Amino acid sequence: MIEDILQDTSFIPCANGFHTFTIRLKDSQGNWGQVFQNIVHTGSLPVTGAETLTNGEYLWDNDPGG
Repeated sequence: MIEDILQDTSFIPCANGFHTFTIRLKDSQGNWGQVFQNIVHTGSLPVTGAETLTNGEYLWDNDPGG
């Protein structure tokens, strides 16, 4: 669903900078779920002292390594 929303670029903020992306979902009974937010940046960032990322991870429920 998120991919479908972001394919329509009219929903993406025009101004370059940081923006709060918020989403919530409604079930078939009309009940809204929890709100999820993430900070995203549109446009280009100046690169100073950039690090190269070598790995990433995602977690469900609990962090098995922490």
